[in-house]
This record gives sequence, C-alpha cells and structure tokens, in this order.
Amino acid sequence: ESRNEFDYIYNSSDLINLSGKKYHSKRNHISFFTKQFDWHFENITDENIDKVKKCAEIWYKQHADRMDDELKTEMHGVSLMLDNMDILNIKGGAIAVDDNVVAFTLGSPINDNVYNIHIEKAINGYETAYTVINREFAAHNLENYKYINREDDLGIEGLRKSKLSYKPEIILPKYIC
Repeated sequence: ESRNEFDYIYNSSDLINLSGKKYHSKRNHISFFTKQFDWHFENITDENIDKVKKCAEIWYKQHADRMDDELKTEMHGVSLMLDNMDILNIKGGAIAVDDNVVAFTLGSPINDNVYNIHIEKAINGYETAYTVINREFAAHNLENYKYINREDDLGIEGLRKSKLSYKPEIILPKYIC
C-alpha cells in the first residue's frame, strides 16, 4: 500500500453545492475572497489561455525554492496540457481578478461518471482562490458527473489536510509491487 498515491474521490454535488455544516469553512473562504476581490470565473479558451500561462509561470517562479525534478516535470506537464487541450480532451477554468488570472485548474474525464482534476494552482496573495476555483469549475462544468477524482496528495502534509477537509466519498488505495 502506498498512502501518498491514494486518490481522493468526491461526490460532485458536494463540491458544487458545499452544503451543510461540514463545508462551512469552505463557504467562509469563498465569502472572504469575494469581500476581498472583484473576481469572476471563466472557462479556459483561446482568448484567455495566455493569461492562464502567465499565472502558471508566476506560480512556478513563486515556488522556485522547492523546484525539484518532480515539480519541473509537473510544470512541463501543465505546459503540455495548456498547449494541447483539444487533443488531450482537457478542460480548464480560471479565476480572474483585475483582468489577471490568479488561479486555474485543469482536468479531463475518466469516463461518463468520473472527472479527474489534474492540476490546481493559485498564486501567492490569492490562496483562498483554491476554494473558489475548486467550486466554480465544478459548478460550471461537472454537474453531469457523479464523482470528481482530485488525485493523490504526494505525501505533502498541507495538501493531504486540504483534500481531507473536502470530505472525500472514497479514498482509493494504490499499491506498489
């Protein structure tokens, strides 16, 4: 069993609606972000992809101090996804503030019932945008899917805590032979 690779799978309706006491803190994050910034959600298209690429570039520069081979590979993967969205069947969403993209997400369908989120980034100074992009992308694009797979946590404590805070329906074990 390899705990760092377990997938976190959520009911899409939970991530779209954030209903009930268990999502009170998530609704507070969105409210805080809304009070702080004049923002809007947009799907990633040819018209805004350069702004999304700029956001990715900023995020990776902000995290240059921890740029190891794994993060370099991720950065290359994000670039490939953005450059080949149609071919790879990738959809994405972005949060814009003052006409600048400050957060984005990219994903693709696994099948008719499950959508996979590959990447989610928010630049420094807009950390609560993670909650906003998570909910907005699901609300605008994933209502026809039963589940959303937000992949693994790579053993990163903060990422694990965040993924658990969304109350996954399934934590899918993975194994190494």
